[in-house]
Amino acid sequence: MRSLIVILALIVLSGSALAARPDFRKMTCQQAQNMVNQRGSVVATTGQYTYKRFVSSFRYCDYWERAATTRVQTKDNPKCRIRFICEERLDDFRFGGRGRY
Repeated sequence: MRSLIVILALIVLSGSALAARPDFRKMTCQQAQNMVNQRGSVVATTGQYTYKRFVSSFRYCDYWERAATTRVQTKDNPKCRIRFICEERLDDFRFGGRGRY
């Protein structure tokens, strides 16, 4: 019984560590770029109280969003280009504009 409790505690602790949000400020530019490219979509810490969702392609954005290029601070580069973020389109048809789709 005691070993079962220890095993369950280890599983819970390891799960919470895996769920932690990656911090691009602690990674090299190449590591951050690779993470986004491999996963397709990553929510990462960008500042003490900020985070953003980065995507490798427009396919990860909702239909009312567009993929916009972005840069972020990493350990070795203050302006590392990390593919895209999804932004609301200015020509969004929901607000009377003319959509592209």
